[in-house]
Formats: sequence, C-alpha cells, structure tokens
Amino acid sequence: MILKSIVGGIILFLLISSFNTVTSSYETTSNNSIQEMIDNANNGDTIYISSGIYYEYVIVDKPLTIVGYGADTTFVDGMSEDEHIFNIISDDVSISGFTIMN
Repeated sequence: MILKSIVGGIILFLLISSFNTVTSSYETTSNNSIQEMIDNANNGDTIYISSGIYYEYVIVDKPLTIVGYGADTTFVDGMSEDEHIFNIISDDVSISGFTIMN
C-alpha cells in the first residue's frame, strides 16, 4: 500500500513538472533584425535588443517581452509615417526601451 502511494506520488510529480513551460531570452547581434528575433522566438520568450537603429516594420504574432537597451540608444525607424512600426497581433506582448521614429 505504501509502495503504491510512493509510486503514485512520483508519477504525479513527473506529470506536473512536465507542464512547466521553459522560456528563453535572446539578444540581437549586428546581424539580426528585430523581426528575425521575433520569428525565431518561442511563446513567452524575452528578446533583448542591442543599441542601434533598426530600419524595419515589426509584426509581433506571439506573446513576447521585447526590451530595447534604452530609449536614448535603441531606435526603430519605420522610414514612413504611413505604417505602424510595431504591429501587435497577439495578447501578452510587452515592448519597452525604444524610441520609435517615423
């Protein structure tokens, strides 16, 4: 009877621990675009964007945290005032640490 309880407890622990999600964080390099990092990230990941000027439009289609190095050093330039620079089409998205231009 005790052995069944122990085995049942171990199985329950393994089942519960298998449901935990693992999140990762990534940092851009001079070769990465913000969109490339988003496309390669998993739901719930954190992406750290290095200082610089990024000339692009970004589609965020999954729950992510996107953190720029700082609004005084990390810029996203859409090159036009006619488009949304960050097009967010997912819930649970956090974006901070950027200056958005044009």
